[in-house]
Amino acid sequence: MKKTLILLLAVFSAICLRAQDYFPGANPQPYPPFAESWKADPMMVTGNYLMYRMDTPAPTPAPAGFKPFYISTYGRHGARFFGRNEMYDTIARLFDAAIAQGALTPDGVEFRSRFQRVYAQAKGRGGDLTRLGVAQQQELARKMLRDYPAVFKGQRLVDARSTTVPRCILSMTAFCDALGTASPSLEIHQDASAADMHYLKPNSKFNPKVRPDEVDSKMDVGEGRWLEPWQEMWRQTAHPQEFFARLFKDPTFVEAFGDPVHLERECFYLMADTPCVSDVIDFREFFDSEEAARLWELENWRFYQVSGPGRTYNDRNWAYAEVLLDQIVRSAGEDMAEGRMAARLRFGHDYMLVNLLTLLNLDGWNVVTEDFGRIKEVFRFSELPMATNLKLIFYRNRAGEVLVRAALNDREVRLHIDGAEGPYYRWEDFEAFCQRRIALARQILER
Repeated sequence: MKKTLILLLAVFSAICLRAQDYFPGANPQPYPPFAESWKADPMMVTGNYLMYRMDTPAPTPAPAGFKPFYISTYGRHGARFFGRNEMYDTIARLFDAAIAQGALTPDGVEFRSRFQRVYAQAKGRGGDLTRLGVAQQQELARKMLRDYPAVFKGQRLVDARSTTVPRCILSMTAFCDALGTASPSLEIHQDASAADMHYLKPNSKFNPKVRPDEVDSKMDVGEGRWLEPWQEMWRQTAHPQEFFARLFKDPTFVEAFGDPVHLERECFYLMADTPCVSDVIDFREFFDSEEAARLWELENWRFYQVSGPGRTYNDRNWAYAEVLLDQIVRSAGEDMAEGRMAARLRFGHDYMLVNLLTLLNLDGWNVVTEDFGRIKEVFRFSELPMATNLKLIFYRNRAGEVLVRAALNDREVRLHIDGAEGPYYRWEDFEAFCQRRIALARQILER
């Protein structure tokens, strides 16, 4: 099986272009060693289902005389139920049959009891925003007002756009309602239209540049180029018999309900997503911590290939974000010239945001490697909690000079702009940097 996996992975390394050239100045070790990070934060196992952490550090003070006056964002929807109803329904059938036949261990009975409490909320709601997701967006709106009160002072405009996916629309509504309640003098416009999907979800069918076999980079199981090696990795890495032996008197009981590897994966997804549904129910104790870390690594690899600088899609996945970055930069220029706009808020999806972060050549999203074992050291999808957002905060002085500061989840990030240390960048330098990245992406897409 190892030979099969090596051959499958070789497909991705058979591309001759030097992708590293697309990411000048990339930090080869953007994170602490994985073992240290995992020990310090066991919740990493939940991956991109982590809940947003509001206790963010204070920003570096702006240079003397500069005050914030405009914000531009792209953010992920808030906490949601797992995307497929099938996951919940499959686990329900398995554990209902097991309890009826007396097949569960005491741990299995406890697992089922907790699952029933989750299932009562989740049944039929796959992919929907949860109550915790609504609360997240409301608190993020209040936090933005607290952090940047000068931006929203007076009768200014806020333009909010969402993809047409319900959880994104409801995230936008929750955010804007809290914003308007706390600052009633604002004029807030909200919209969710197919007309904006080409830039809010730039590798979707709404973008005419997207090839049919790359729509959404085929994130869904059953369609992506990454699927075959990923499935082989799961077969080599997962230990379903050991996992189900903790829950079932006879672990072979599950075989009547499907592939044990697939069933363990569904339980892993349940564990990862449950903090989005309940802040008191936890399934982590049913997983061996070392195996959970290995399974996290497989999901992290998938995100790296689908959304980041992995070579599966020949660099086209992140290059599609050029239309989003172009819209951000053009809108900022127009809004600064017009003067009334306080903020442009965009609500979308995590893998679109990773495309954008990779296009921007940010550390943690820009290291190219074909070494499976190294990917977890240079790319971590746990950095994409629910309601993840990239903010561009604009500052101006009395002379009319403009600086831009970037923050991911309210933590400063630095751009690889020649001659600039950051985290504050001259608007002219930032705009020129973005135009170079856009031009590079368009060159890739024209291949």
